[in-house]
Amino acid sequence: MDAVAVYAPKIMELSKFSVAYGSREVNAIEENLNVFLASKCEVTGAKAAFAKDDDNIVIALCTPIMQRAVKLLPQANELVLVDASGTMDKNNSRVFFVTPCVAVGVPLGCVITSNEKESTFRKGVKLLMSCLPTYSDILKKGPSVVMTDDDLTERTVLREFWTDKTFLLCQFHVLKAVWSWLLNKKKWCI
Repeated sequence: MDAVAVYAPKIMELSKFSVAYGSREVNAIEENLNVFLASKCEVTGAKAAFAKDDDNIVIALCTPIMQRAVKLLPQANELVLVDASGTMDKNNSRVFFVTPCVAVGVPLGCVITSNEKESTFRKGVKLLMSCLPTYSDILKKGPSVVMTDDDLTERTVLREFWTDKTFLLCQFHVLKAVWSWLLNKKKWCI
């Protein structure tokens, strides 16, 4: 089987993707995102910011419901959970959610990055701070407690913004790590 027969379907698939969603090139993504974010923010009242960290994309978003959560949920001043999910698209983007507590499903803001580098996440947090409502106590004082998983990059950057706050590890992530370690056959404990 020749290379054309093997790669032709994949090339066609990428071509269809580009037509439907635009190019995956950083410059084309930047242009499309600026137009998209501006139009959506104008219509919905959301606040969004976009920047690049070298060739990496950083987006911060605070929708109207997120803005209301910042204003109306007193838990937002007490405890903030920051957690990320990865491999969200073909570019392996990371999505970081900032929520007022572990149980409440309304985020206070969202940061989307194209990698997990410290400088990229730092830029994302700065952008998110610029998107939060100016009356927000999170901007003025920060939460009393910040809860994260055991991601050193996240914790380092967040400590720069909230220096005198208490940082805790999320119980779910601690239990997950303990069970993974206990059930690891190479370390066979049980």
